[in-house]
Amino acid sequence: MEVMFKLKNKMKLYAVSAVGLLLLLIPCKCFADSAAIAKEKANREKLVAYTKKFVGCPYVRGAIGPNAFDCSGLIFTCSRESIGHQLPRTVAAIYKVCTIVPDEKLEPGDLVFFKTTDGVVISHVGLYIGNKQFISAVSDGPNTGVIVSSLRENYWKNHYACGGKFLKDTKTYETSVPKGTESAAKEKPQTTGTAATAPKTSDAPKTAKAKPVEKAEKKDYKYTIDNLNCTTSLGGDWALFTHDTFIPNFRGLTASAGLFYYGKYITPGFQCLVKWNHGLGCFEIPLVGTIEFCQYVLAYAGPVFTIGKTHLPKSEEEINPSIFPGVAGIRFMTPSLLKGDVKLRFMQDLCYTFFNNMDGSALGPVKALAAGLNFSTGVTVTFPYKVFLR
Repeated sequence: MEVMFKLKNKMKLYAVSAVGLLLLLIPCKCFADSAAIAKEKANREKLVAYTKKFVGCPYVRGAIGPNAFDCSGLIFTCSRESIGHQLPRTVAAIYKVCTIVPDEKLEPGDLVFFKTTDGVVISHVGLYIGNKQFISAVSDGPNTGVIVSSLRENYWKNHYACGGKFLKDTKTYETSVPKGTESAAKEKPQTTGTAATAPKTSDAPKTAKAKPVEKAEKKDYKYTIDNLNCTTSLGGDWALFTHDTFIPNFRGLTASAGLFYYGKYITPGFQCLVKWNHGLGCFEIPLVGTIEFCQYVLAYAGPVFTIGKTHLPKSEEEINPSIFPGVAGIRFMTPSLLKGDVKLRFMQDLCYTFFNNMDGSALGPVKALAAGLNFSTGVTVTFPYKVFLR
């Protein structure tokens, strides 16, 4: 009995000691977790602050700084230099090591990925800095180089793929794949094998699938002044023939100014043109609406107000200008010759202006084409409207 009594006392002592040790370990564990989260938050703040220093640097493909960057080069260098975290060099490799999370779990210091090329590929990466904003190195568009952009902007919403984490989650979000979502997580977008991207492998860490881009577009789209742009142009006008000779001839000069808006589905605009029509001996003021189909093709049409007597080129025969229908045309533009907010491009216009006989009847086909068909070769300059608000 004495032995049993001593054994029971020892077991009680062990139990009390275990409980005491457990009570001691719980606050230690909580303190360690709090310290780890604080460290991660500090790393995220340091990464964002360091990356902001390079806003305004130009874009150069393959560059990793400090004077120029491409998109993955910016993330690669800033992560390494600010917090000592060595990420891979390409977009595809960075994407591979990230854990994909829903958009509502994004924190400053996470990454956002985009599909900016044809097909289902990841081709662009940026650093998320909070409030739907991110920093990235952009090669084309109204603004280029290292810039701050918004996920609410039309272009980025249309090309957004998902958000990813390479740092620990300070919100203690569970990053394992929830039961039943393994197949959805495997639908991670593909990547290309260019200098900016490379083929995706299947061993990348995954979590719940990011919310569909289409739903975000319907919910988040807003019309903002950031999508409003100004455009001006100057061109020399010419034609291929007159009403009686097939020979190129000078027709005058055309200047224009206008506004256009990068909308959700289309890019509408308005331009006022001033044409000195040397060939017809008059001044014309077309007021046209425009639709931009892509960055390099624009169509326009609208009424024309004419000042002065109008006659057939190389002839004394008077013709009657038409206010409406006035003019219709299409403009082709080259890629920009400049980087930054201002885009300078060469342009080639093909336009047709409507004219009639003095009695209002239609001109013959040859005379109508000789008077109305014109080409304009010159330059166009585009810049954001917000430059006037700085």
